[in-house]
Amino acid sequence: MSDVNKNVENSNETFNESIKENNDISKEKLSEEIQDNAIEELLILKQTIEEKNEMIEKLKKENEETKDLLIRIKADFENYKKRVREEQKDMVKFSNQRLITDLLPVLDDLDRAIESASDDLKKSNFFDGLNMVIKSFHNILEKKYYLEKIKDEKVVFDPHFHEALSVIEDNNAEGMLVDKILQPGYKIDSRVLRSAKVVVRKGIDKTKKSDNEKNDEKVEKNNENLIDERSSSSDEEIENINK
Repeated sequence: MSDVNKNVENSNETFNESIKENNDISKEKLSEEIQDNAIEELLILKQTIEEKNEMIEKLKKENEETKDLLIRIKADFENYKKRVREEQKDMVKFSNQRLITDLLPVLDDLDRAIESASDDLKKSNFFDGLNMVIKSFHNILEKKYYLEKIKDEKVVFDPHFHEALSVIEDNNAEGMLVDKILQPGYKIDSRVLRSAKVVVRKGIDKTKKSDNEKNDEKVEKNNENLIDERSSSSDEEIENINK
C-alpha cells in the first residue's frame, strides 16, 4: 500500500512539475510574443511617425513655396498697378502733345508781338489786356498740360534740349555754354516738343596746340638735333687734331 502511495505521490509530483514546466514555457512564449508584438507595433509606430514627419516637412516646404509665390505675385501686382498708374498719367500728360506742338508757333507770334510793341502801345490798356491774355494762355498750358519753356541762358549746352545755330569761340569761356536764346524750346516733362535754338559760346581748349605751333616745335627740335650733331662732329675733329 505504501508503494502505491509513493507511486501516486511521484506521479503527482511529475505531473505538477510537468504543469509547471508547461506554464513556464507558456509564460516564456507569451512573453516573447508580447515582446515581438510590442517591437512590431513600435516599428510600425516609428515608421508612421517618420512618414508623418516627412509629410509635415513636405507641407512646410510647400507652404513656404506658396508663401514666396504669393509674395512675388503681390509684388508683381503692385508693380503692375504702379506701372498702369504711370502709363495713365503719361497718357493724360501727353495726350494733347500734337495739339500743343501745333500751338507753339502761335505762342511764338504772341510773344514776339509783346516784345516788339512800341513804347506808346505798351502804355495802352489794349497792351495790358493782351499781355494778360497771353500770360493766362501760358499759365493754362503750364499748369494743366505740363508745358515747360526751355529758355535759360548761361547754362551748359545740352543737345537733348538745345539746337546750336552758331558757335562763338571764347578764350575765357569753359566748355560749351548757351550764350543766347534765339527761339525758346518747349517740353512736357522730359519729352522735348521743340529744341531751343541757341547761340553757343565755346571755350578754346588751351591744351590743344594748333598745327602751326606743332610744326614750329618740330622744326625747332630738328634744328636743336642738327646743332648737337654738328657740335659733336666739331669736338671729334678737335680731338683728332690734338692727337
